[in-house]
Amino acid sequence: MKFADSLGKISNGDWNRHFLTKAGDLLLTTSTQARLALSTILGARQWMLKGAVSVQNHLPSAFFSRWSQVTIDALLTSVSLYIACQLRFEFDVPQPQRGVMYTWMLLLPILRPAMMWSVGVYHMTWRYFSFHDAMRLGFGALLSTALLLALRIGFYDVSLLSNPIGVIVIEGAIFLPLASAVRALRRLLTEETLLSTGDSTRLLLVGSEAVLPSTLHQIFHDRNVKVVGLLVPSAKRLTGVRICGCPVLGEPRAIDRLLQQRMADLIMIADAGLDCIGDIVSVATHYGIEVRLLPSAANVMRGDVSVSPRRRSSNRVERVLVVGGAGYLGSILVPMLVTRGYKIRVLDRLLFGDESLADIKGHPNFELMVGDFRDIQSVVAALKQCDAVIDLAALVGDPACAVNQQLSLEINRAATRMLIEICKGYGVSRFVFASTCSVYGASDYLVDELTIPQPISIYAETKVASEQLLLEAMSQDFHPVILRLGTLFGLSPRPRFDLVINLLAARAATLGKITIFNGEQWRPFLHVKDAARAFVTALEASSDLVSGEIFNVGDYRLNLQLSAVSKKIADIVCAVDIENVANGDKRNYRASFDKIHTCLGFVCEKTVEFGVREVFEAVQSRRISDFTASRFNNQLVTQMFAESASAAQSSMRALAKLAV
Repeated sequence: MKFADSLGKISNGDWNRHFLTKAGDLLLTTSTQARLALSTILGARQWMLKGAVSVQNHLPSAFFSRWSQVTIDALLTSVSLYIACQLRFEFDVPQPQRGVMYTWMLLLPILRPAMMWSVGVYHMTWRYFSFHDAMRLGFGALLSTALLLALRIGFYDVSLLSNPIGVIVIEGAIFLPLASAVRALRRLLTEETLLSTGDSTRLLLVGSEAVLPSTLHQIFHDRNVKVVGLLVPSAKRLTGVRICGCPVLGEPRAIDRLLQQRMADLIMIADAGLDCIGDIVSVATHYGIEVRLLPSAANVMRGDVSVSPRRRSSNRVERVLVVGGAGYLGSILVPMLVTRGYKIRVLDRLLFGDESLADIKGHPNFELMVGDFRDIQSVVAALKQCDAVIDLAALVGDPACAVNQQLSLEINRAATRMLIEICKGYGVSRFVFASTCSVYGASDYLVDELTIPQPISIYAETKVASEQLLLEAMSQDFHPVILRLGTLFGLSPRPRFDLVINLLAARAATLGKITIFNGEQWRPFLHVKDAARAFVTALEASSDLVSGEIFNVGDYRLNLQLSAVSKKIADIVCAVDIENVANGDKRNYRASFDKIHTCLGFVCEKTVEFGVREVFEAVQSRRISDFTASRFNNQLVTQMFAESASAAQSSMRALAKLAV
């Protein structure tokens, strides 16, 4: 009765409150214990992964190669077959069956990797093991198990091959989880390495879904940078997904929220074609976070937009990059610029060697970088800290360009586009481009800069295309100027004897006979030293005068018919026989030089007679012993380069292979 009376004293409301209080206390205690248990588990996981990552980082790179994967799968096959036999016979394998087990432990580790190789299992990079890769792995393992069953049926009478069907099935069921677990562990360790930033720079990567995987593979080689997350346009369906082990955190518009959390030290934009670049730069600047643009070769070749970093506060040109500066014209121009106080960096592949720059090699204001103009990494490295670019890099001349049309298009047009985009990205404002008067083709009239080009050769076509790219790129921050040069002549530290005046003068000195093709045709001629002076003039002129302008470079006195050139040579070199021959060369043009005379005040100083004399004396005195040597001929050197393996090694060729 007392118990009942005590219960009666508790109202229904008090009873409910009492029950809820006790239940709440129980849940709170349980939740606290669960959190402690979870924290302990996560701590243990972190400790184990940290140790595993440390071990992984000390393993040689060969351990993670494709052949290493094959070896590990072979070992797992042997292990799984041994375990399968033990399970099938309850850990007491009969003596006759042991021979069968050992035979298949030798054969199957060869057959299975071979079958898996045939279906592309080893074409994947196993540290980025995905569900798709797991499906391919399962198919390869199933195929090898099916082959084992077929051999079991076909060779049943062969005692050493009569593996029980139960062993075959169990072995396949064991191998697949083991192989998947090894690959999943490798991916887990890779992700842990990427997300354990330590003292490394925390990188937030922005790019399209198509571009990010290749970019991440490049970044993974830098141990000082750790990718903390990815921002992908239209990422609603990808948020939370991992690309190459890195989590997609959202769309680029989430960057403000992420930077509020101080999640990154560096933002890298991996796709130069994104529309959100301006917003990203603006937000990052507000938080004081550095932004870098990392355009892919595909971005550059497509002509995607790019973002310029902080602009220079002064328009003064101090450091100039001369692309192709070790060539015929560059070897005259570079010392001239150094003498005038500029800091000069030359990017050149040195197909003709570096002897042409020997006189200034030790100068403190001169730097030589050996690299291919078509390689984006070489161009990016060469452009750092430069204020202006002089682009002389090209396969020069119709015969040289005709050797390999693809190579000519890469060097004379596609690489120019890449150089323009990288210049804009670095804030390089002055760009002086070497073009040619041969863009005019054939004309019976005096041609000027307003004459519509009519190129009749690959060389001229590529120059017209490059000119158009430059004019389209012109802006208030990018000032291209185009110099259309006449046919060059004269000596330089890197001589050429595939030029008409130089070749005729050399033959007159050695043979006493010259041959003139199409003597009635006109050409505008230009001494190589005057050409170099023209580049200096264009570089130092006000951007208001030269930005987006085209200038014919030459002199009316040097507009000459080829027959007139032969007569000038005959006046200097006595007893020369002249033979006139006609061929299919249709080039015929005289150029107007009023624009460069009036706008820039440029006039030529060297005459044809001066050039003939210096070439004649160099050949006759044996300072140049054999003017027919291949190193003096652009066409022959281009032929050798085009046939070499290095001709195919460039960003353009790599991009073309990816596109196939």
